Amino acid sequence: MFQSNNNMQYTTQEQFKLFRLIGQIRHQIRRAVNVRLAHVPSLSLEMVELLMVLGDNKVASQQEIAVLTLKDKASISRIINKLIAYGLVSLLTNHTKDQRIKLLKLTTKGNQVYHLLTDTVNEVYKLTKQQLSSGEYHLLTELLMRLTIQLDLSTQGISLKTNEANESRS
Repeated sequence: MFQSNNNMQYTTQEQFKLFRLIGQIRHQIRRAVNVRLAHVPSLSLEMVELLMVLGDNKVASQQEIAVLTLKDKASISRIINKLIAYGLVSLLTNHTKDQRIKLLKLTTKGNQVYHLLTDTVNEVYKLTKQQLSSGEYHLLTELLMRLTIQLDLSTQGISLKTNEANESRS
C-alpha cells in the first residue's frame, strides 16, 4: 500500500488503473486508425498527430510542428523522415532564403490519409458522444486537460530537479 500527500492510502492496483485505462484508450484509437488505413504502413500515434497538424495547416515548418505537438525537433525530424519515406509528406524547396528552415506539406497520398484520419477521428468522437451526456463529455475533457497540465508540470519539475542535481555534481 502507498500513502499519498493527502494521507489517503491507495493500493498498487488502484494506482495503476489510470495508466491501464489510458493505455487501453490509446490502443483502441491506434487500432481504429490502423484498421481504416490498412493500405498504409503502420502509423504511430505521433505520425498521425503530425499528419493531422499538416492537414490542418497545409504547410508548416519543423519548428512549428514541434511547438504544436509539444515534441522536440529531433523527435519531429525522425517522424518526418519516416513520413517522407512512406510518401505521405514532402519538403518544399526554395521557399525562403534561410535553407535551415524546412517547410513541409502533405503529398496527394498524405492528403488521402489525412481525410481518412479525420473520418476516423469523427467516428471516435461520435462514439464517445453517444456514450456520454453533454455534461459528462465536458467534464471528461476538462478532467483530461487538467490531468495533462498537471502531468506536464510534474514532468517539468522532475526535469528541473534532475538538471539541478546534475549541475550541483559538476
